[in-house]
Formats: sequence, structure tokens, C-alpha cells
Amino acid sequence: MRLTKILVIGLAALSSLSMSKCSDKSLEENPPFKVDFAYAQKWVAGTQQGGSGINLAFTILDMEPDVTIDTVYYLTHKVSLETKPQSENMYFGYIAFKAKQDMVMSGEGTDEYGNPVPDVGSKHGYELTREQAVLQYKHNGKTYVTMVQGVVQKEQLNYPSANDGTNKY
Repeated sequence: MRLTKILVIGLAALSSLSMSKCSDKSLEENPPFKVDFAYAQKWVAGTQQGGSGINLAFTILDMEPDVTIDTVYYLTHKVSLETKPQSENMYFGYIAFKAKQDMVMSGEGTDEYGNPVPDVGSKHGYELTREQAVLQYKHNGKTYVTMVQGVVQKEQLNYPSANDGTNKY
């Protein structure tokens, strides 16, 4: 029985590694666009339950026809990118971290049943610093990735706390 469990876990790990698409893509050195400016900005909600996150933005210039930028890899995260109608050359991605939930810590393992599973981020195959990101894009029906260097770290946004009852409307 124990050998069966080990075998199943081993096969699952092996199949997940073989299905990884990111790690086998080579980085394109001359993408069909220019990244003019890129930044990452941490934010923290004003309430304990609000969580925190990172906003990502990329200004793209000189993009060739038939190019669609859809994903960014930043630190250990894979995030979808989107544009806004008022600025089609700006691509935005949002990483949200859940607020930490209370956990039961006990010498008895059964007391800890129901604790939330920690989010360790997704491993995507790229070793990235805070100043690096990888953009994934499609061009003429093929998928490519390119490295972005020099991601600027903007000052953290600290959102104000919720109404604590002292403000009268």
C-alpha cells in the first residue's frame, strides 16, 4: 500500500514536470515590440481582511501587427495582462495576496485540521529578481517569451483603513 502511494506521487510529479510549458521556451532576444517602461508597485489594504498585492504595468511601443501580449511572469507568479481602452499601449497585471487567516497551532495534529494551506506561489521555471519580468506573447500564431530588465520598484501604496465608526456622515 505504501509503495503504491509513493509510486502515484512520483508519477504525478513526473507528469507535471513534463507538462510544464514555460521552462522549455527559450527567451526571444528581439521581440516584435519595445518595452519602454515597466514598473511593479506593492500595495496593502487598509483593513486586516483586505490583503495585499503587487500591481504591474508595462508601456509597449512599436508593436508589429498580429502580436498579442497576454501573460507576465514576475517573481514566482504567472499573471494575465490586460489593456485599458484609454491607453492601449499600457499592459496591466495584478497579483493579489490573500489576507492571512487565523491558524490553530497545537501539539495535537487533529486540532490543526482545517487550517488554511499556505500559498507558496506557482513555480514557472524562471529565476527572476524584482527588477526582471518575462512577457509571453503570440506572433503569427506562435507563442514566444522575452525577458524585461529594469522593472522599476515604485513606492508602496498604503490604502486608508475602513471607517472605524468615528466618522459621522
